Amino acid sequence: MKLVKLSLSAIISVATISSVSNAKTLEDNGGGYSPLTTSSVSSAGILEDTMKNIDISGYSRYRYDSEYNDIEGHINKHRFTSDINFQSALDDNFFGVIGFRYDSGDNSGENSDAATQVGTNDTGFNYDNYGQTFNVRQFYLGYKAGNTTITAGRQVLGTFFTDDMVGTGIKVLNNDINGLTLAGMAFDNLQNDDDIRTRFYFIGKRNSPQAEFVTDRNLYSVAAIGSYDLVSFQLWYAAIDSVAQLYATDLLIGANIADIDLSLQAQYATSSMWAENFRLGLVLPLDDAKFAAIEAGAKAFGFDANA
Repeated sequence: MKLVKLSLSAIISVATISSVSNAKTLEDNGGGYSPLTTSSVSSAGILEDTMKNIDISGYSRYRYDSEYNDIEGHINKHRFTSDINFQSALDDNFFGVIGFRYDSGDNSGENSDAATQVGTNDTGFNYDNYGQTFNVRQFYLGYKAGNTTITAGRQVLGTFFTDDMVGTGIKVLNNDINGLTLAGMAFDNLQNDDDIRTRFYFIGKRNSPQAEFVTDRNLYSVAAIGSYDLVSFQLWYAAIDSVAQLYATDLLIGANIADIDLSLQAQYATSSMWAENFRLGLVLPLDDAKFAAIEAGAKAFGFDANA
């Protein structure tokens, strides 16, 4: 096995490199092909092999947002969002992933700045810290050996406590036990968004030299995720260095009786705070918190209900 340097061209064109290195020269073919013919045939094969080795996933969404407050009145916006990920095998064990994000909130109605905001005021303040143009959202290298997968780089955390938050770090997944996934991860450079309330929050007094954003801290997490005949569950623990410890349990029981799918799901989560947070200069002492929820569901004859 040879080492592969991960880059944009490596991820997108790994199959191209392979095809070119294995192509026969004109001399190998007895000089029977003209240069033009050889180039055309090789290009078609390269393109076909490249497309076969790339998996594309993601979503595109349009949403019309309408808000009202006493100061600004109605605020209406067209919201365009898209996350597209490209994954390519680098060899039998390694793979690379690069993901792009586009997000634009364009004012609607009779508004002085109702023009498309792409490329202007591109701070990302209200758009998950990405800005309003195309951005590289994920960029990481993966290695799979047996039932263990390791990914390293800029990627979605994927914890119970975060939605699509990204960070830079390493994640390990293992499926040696049938029906059970064990996960461990360590991340820093956390995305400045509202998933775990990182925006504007400080450790220490805001104006002191020791004050730090919550996003400057590291996040560590371990989990056990199981799925069996009637029962699925998740057990999670996460720690944000010097900020908080987080615990969560999710249990789902499902059964099919007379062509009716029945389910019962329960969740319990708690936090143990290590520090006080300060927001916009106001001291906010935080206490430990607890959350509990239960949901029953039924699905039959094309209808479903949850309570």
